[in-house]
Amino acid sequence: MHAPARALSGRKRSGDTPPMSEPVSIQRADGRAATPSPGGDPTGGRRARGPEEPTRILVLNPKGGCGKTTVATNLACWYAHAGRQVSLIDHDAQGSSTHWLGLRPRGLPAVHSVPAYRQESPGQTRAFQFRLPFEPSRVVIDTPAGAPNTEVRRLLRLADVVLVPMLPSAIDIHALTNFIDRLEREREHRPIAIVANRMRSKTLGSQRLTAHLAGLDIPVIAALHDLQAYVRCAETGRGLHDMD
Repeated sequence: MHAPARALSGRKRSGDTPPMSEPVSIQRADGRAATPSPGGDPTGGRRARGPEEPTRILVLNPKGGCGKTTVATNLACWYAHAGRQVSLIDHDAQGSSTHWLGLRPRGLPAVHSVPAYRQESPGQTRAFQFRLPFEPSRVVIDTPAGAPNTEVRRLLRLADVVLVPMLPSAIDIHALTNFIDRLEREREHRPIAIVANRMRSKTLGSQRLTAHLAGLDIPVIAALHDLQAYVRCAETGRGLHDMD
């Protein structure tokens, strides 16, 4: 399993017992497997960057309740376990990622919090809010639901890679179709990948989503099962990779 799928599914390195089964297999319309970029990192090495320039991973979907914070926190957690210096930037006014980090137990691999939604003082600039005490190698960006087009474009300019969480429902499939069309026009060089979320084997919704994603020319890097483990992680400041 490639790195992003391990990060989100909780599978650890060889010799460890994973807390869940393998992600659902999804095929493209042309019959090729829908897999992540070569090398296991969401960026696939597509853009050359300096030794101190972090990879910025944007978790984006204007549809609410699709699992953006679940994806963002578990991805940040996996990078921390992999020995990366990682920052989690929270653009959602609900502050869910920031709250999750506030619950994170001491002794677990560190994830640095950047509550970008919070303005500490009227004169504080956005650039000041983003100042970090170290140079991270990975920056994961959690985003709000219902972001207007201008905000989506601004967030895209922050990113090297875009991950789109997706739920197996007719409403979410319809919303995804419109959003992907818009994203394709505005993404420029940025790779896009989909994370299928809350999948349940042999259910009609999951089967419909699998069929729909197979017709897109966009990689599906992970399919997350509908597990209470994600709920427990959200309540305790952990990711699946922290669990025994």
